[in-house]
Amino acid sequence: SSKSVMTVIPKGSRMRDVTFCATTTAEGPITNSLMCLGCDDGSIQIWDIDVEYKRREDPKILCIATSVLPSRNNKNAKIVRVAASVVGCVQRIAVAMSDSSLHLLIYSPPSSTKPATILLEFSIEGTTHPEGISDLQFCPASANVLYSR
Repeated sequence: SSKSVMTVIPKGSRMRDVTFCATTTAEGPITNSLMCLGCDDGSIQIWDIDVEYKRREDPKILCIATSVLPSRNNKNAKIVRVAASVVGCVQRIAVAMSDSSLHLLIYSPPSSTKPATILLEFSIEGTTHPEGISDLQFCPASANVLYSR
């Protein structure tokens, strides 16, 4: 029998893909304590999973971005894959869509003066393989987005 460490239920939609993100400070990455969900409704959700599991503390939602992904060509496009990387102190999220588009997002963690945000950095429309994307990663050496079909 298997045991569950935690259960994360996306807010308002079903999960399509998940990736883990490093937490950043001025000194650099610390741990993989953030989880990024790509959901059926096109939303991107960031969860803090650095919780006290022994005390049955649940993961905490930090940010939900519901309208950050453009849907110019196909309003029915769904998230296929998500990947995350830390470049310097910047957390980047790559999102591949079923309409062969690729989007790069920037996640800004919450501070004492502002809430967490997810903003669109840029999009590439329809330049990925027509067969779709089977995997999406950031290159650890260059921080460029890599995808395969």
